[in-house]
Amino acid sequence: KKAGGVSFVKNQDEAVREASRIFEMAIRGYPVKDILIEDQISIQKEFFLAVTYDSAARSAIVIFSSGGGIDIEELAKTHPDRIVTESFSLRKGFYEFQARNICIAAGIKGKEILDVSANLQRMVQLFMDCDATIVEINPLAVTTSGECCACDAHIDIEDEALYRQRKLEERFGL
Repeated sequence: KKAGGVSFVKNQDEAVREASRIFEMAIRGYPVKDILIEDQISIQKEFFLAVTYDSAARSAIVIFSSGGGIDIEELAKTHPDRIVTESFSLRKGFYEFQARNICIAAGIKGKEILDVSANLQRMVQLFMDCDATIVEINPLAVTTSGECCACDAHIDIEDEALYRQRKLEERFGL
């Protein structure tokens, strides 16, 4: 279910009205303190990308879908064929060819394979570098001009590993 914190406006009056509405909200139980204003982009395609740790399999796992911008749990129920997963070893790492193979398995073609897989590769590297429990981009959009844009992202850092993440602690006050 969408939280209602994203709004599209056409002018300053609409922006003020929507900002007031959003500031009065609680999203997932938290009061809204800040609003980020961005240019609206023209989206051609959306993808879901996540990397997390699968405790049952005892390995890291990449989850990728050509159906981005939606609830992945719902997609898993209704269209499991649109989700590609691949486990990998944290010790051995995640290789560029694995990212490309995931994109190919999801039906991506041409130059888009290189662009999307590069984003996937960087996301997995972030997961490993930051001791994350999950890194998710939903959606990763491909614009009508062919650029990739992470429209929304989420990262959780392992609490027990925060002592190794001093730069993140200084920058974000973790």
